[in-house]
Amino acid sequence: MAFVCGIDEAGRGALFGPLVVAGCVVRSNFYLEGLNDSKVLSPQKRLQLFHQILLTSEDYYWIFIGPRRVEKFNILNCSIHGFRICIKKLLAETYIVDGPYKPEGLKQNIFATPKADRIYPAVMCASIIAKVVRDSIISWLSERYPVYCLEENKGYPTETHRLALLKHGRSALHRKNFSFSKERKKTLFDKLESEYKGELLL
Repeated sequence: MAFVCGIDEAGRGALFGPLVVAGCVVRSNFYLEGLNDSKVLSPQKRLQLFHQILLTSEDYYWIFIGPRRVEKFNILNCSIHGFRICIKKLLAETYIVDGPYKPEGLKQNIFATPKADRIYPAVMCASIIAKVVRDSIISWLSERYPVYCLEENKGYPTETHRLALLKHGRSALHRKNFSFSKERKKTLFDKLESEYKGELLL
């Protein structure tokens, strides 16, 4: 039975927090009731499937890439870097990356497929892992940064998040080069160290 590795990310369009890239290896005939793209699942269903995936998949791996790395190398390069690490860490016959981009120069059989998280169970699994892991980190950080309503927006540019940024400025974990408004407040952001500083960065 062939092994397929799905790879996806969460947090690409966020203003706050890490990018999380996840890979998951399953058998080609893998089936899990209710499995779907993480974006169409309720938080409760995602969490339920997350635990089932960790128990029933062949292998999995996830990576945190902090905001300073995203600023330095840009979000696309960081995503591809994460894909590359997942591919090197996980053994499979075929690798399917969600989206149009894939790492170059690798010998593995790799396919980049837009909307793969709606088609392939392996990518659905990776999508759920990346989303649940990132949401858990953001929920934990929301207690430290309550003014940004992170529990509600998960770091994405909702109206409440934008208004909080205009009122309070950016935190140390906001992505400096992700613009949300031409009228944003100036802050002491450049003088602050990232809280990730080697712990979660690759």
